[in-house]
Amino acid sequence: MKSVFLGLILGLLAALSATPSAGQGAGRPNVVFILFDDLGYGSLGVYGSELVATPNVDAVARQGMRFTQYYANAPVCSPTRAGLLTGLHPSHLGIRQAVRLPDDKGVPRGVVTVPALLKGRGYATGHVGKWHLGRLRPEFSPESHGFDEAIVFHPPSYADPLFSSEGRFFRVKGHATELMVDYALDFLRRRAPSAPGDPPFFLNLWLFAPHLPLNELPPRGAPYPDDLTEREAYAVLVEDADAHIRRILDELERLGLADDTMVVITSDNGGYPLSRNPVKAARIVPGRKLSRIVSNAPFANGKPNVFEGGIRVPLIVRWPGRVAADTVNDSVVVGSDFLPTVAEIVGVPADFPDLYGESFLEVLLNGVDKERDGVLVWENKRAASTFAVRRGDWKLVRFQARDQLFDLGADAVESQDLAADRPDLVAELTQEYVRWRSDVSRILPTYVALEGEVSLAGDQGADLFTFSGAGGRAVLGRDARLDVNVDDFTFSAWVRIPAGPLAGKRVIAEKAGSWRLRLAGDRVVLDVTDREGWVYKLGHGPVAAGGWHQVAFTLFHSVRAEGTWVRLYVDPDELRPAEVYVTSGEVNPSERPVLIGAGADFGSRFLGSIFDPRFYNASLCEPTVVEGCPLGELPRPE
Repeated sequence: MKSVFLGLILGLLAALSATPSAGQGAGRPNVVFILFDDLGYGSLGVYGSELVATPNVDAVARQGMRFTQYYANAPVCSPTRAGLLTGLHPSHLGIRQAVRLPDDKGVPRGVVTVPALLKGRGYATGHVGKWHLGRLRPEFSPESHGFDEAIVFHPPSYADPLFSSEGRFFRVKGHATELMVDYALDFLRRRAPSAPGDPPFFLNLWLFAPHLPLNELPPRGAPYPDDLTEREAYAVLVEDADAHIRRILDELERLGLADDTMVVITSDNGGYPLSRNPVKAARIVPGRKLSRIVSNAPFANGKPNVFEGGIRVPLIVRWPGRVAADTVNDSVVVGSDFLPTVAEIVGVPADFPDLYGESFLEVLLNGVDKERDGVLVWENKRAASTFAVRRGDWKLVRFQARDQLFDLGADAVESQDLAADRPDLVAELTQEYVRWRSDVSRILPTYVALEGEVSLAGDQGADLFTFSGAGGRAVLGRDARLDVNVDDFTFSAWVRIPAGPLAGKRVIAEKAGSWRLRLAGDRVVLDVTDREGWVYKLGHGPVAAGGWHQVAFTLFHSVRAEGTWVRLYVDPDELRPAEVYVTSGEVNPSERPVLIGAGADFGSRFLGSIFDPRFYNASLCEPTVVEGCPLGELPRPE
């Protein structure tokens, strides 16, 4: 079975070698993509802010198109950034929450990204600012995803911030926003095309403003008052960023590139709660009332939740001569739409596997209101998962184990919960989510080696391994999503043991240093290792020789409780799972390959058949997310 990532690579290579399509009539503009951090919908003047003055961003909106129904891919930063770069849903990459140390995860190498796509079309590509998509492995770096050069900002300080480039870390005196724009201007001056035939550029400027902390404000002539409130400090950070964006716009004018450059301005998610308390005397804490957050007005709630205030954010696109000036569009657009849109602009067919986004180039060029089919889904991994599903104007929100249903067409601010009136629609959208979750989280493996006495055949559209004689093993190819790094995870397979006495230990599947699923006599045993080296064991069964049995396990990492629920299933439609809670924290991540049929030492070899081994970067049967367990619905061997 081909890996999805291999398919993405082959698709990209074929696309880049193809003749430009008719859709390339839009040409090859320079692209400046500016991403605010935690900027709410109501935090720009042009979006009706009474809190902040943003004349420069407002001017860009008057010169281009402003969207009223643009959604970030998630209510927190890392998933949104992954969606923007790849066109995939971030849950497909296993990124459902902010990536923080020591989380060793990010966008895996080999996934098609916007900078890689543009670089293949001859663009010079540069990243400046926050990254938040992995820093512990080279494969997660901006340079590994198509950027020619990158200056990465590392939170959490605005004052004298930490940056890195090409693996070298350095601290710079000054304020983060000004320094980021300084680096961006340097990129523009060096990479700007100055003669016909010079390559266009893609500048990816991901700001930190107006993210916390609120007490590290840019320097100014007069000191800030001691009673400066959180709202006022937030406004200072936004207005300072707005002033520095003016520097970018002025430089494009000075270089004569303003008319040849598409400028995109948006945010990674909605804003956070702001009080009227002085910054020096107050801090933003979880649990503050979130009913109306001024930075997200008029919408309810905010970061990190999936109500409109957490995910509906500004989007402004200026492209002189292509996008009509001073236009407003109500089409539903999401962050993952950026990659297929850019692909269409430069003439690359966006037929990559598992693409979640859709091109909205027709919206930009012709101002049409684009209809969107299917469902849109947002997730945020917390102690109990939060999700939202939108289909048409209907939106289902699962928040704190409670379902809420809204008609956004009549009630965009989500003030009227209609769940009690439409239980049928709640059930329908919940099932849409369950199906979507199983599909988007599945990891299609690549088998790079068959060792020993093992054969692989296709049966019923699935893989069937037969282990005979002295046994053998199948080795999976490298895929960072299999590393169980603060990720939820599911493994499922059907096993059949030859008739006869059941004795000894037999490995069904293993990821050394992380987990091992094995037979011990007529019992199924799961060994799970935590980060401290403690091994947790679960046993379940019995299983009988001669027949097929489904064996599976799930991992659900509880973010707030800092522990992991481990559940082992045998014939899940008949038996309740065995379960254990890893109280010490997380299951140990491992870069070792997944092996099927034998362990890393080639011992404890399995004899018999293993049908349809499946891997998911989600805990499919987590009771805090969904009712029931879809494992029992997976295809059975005939």
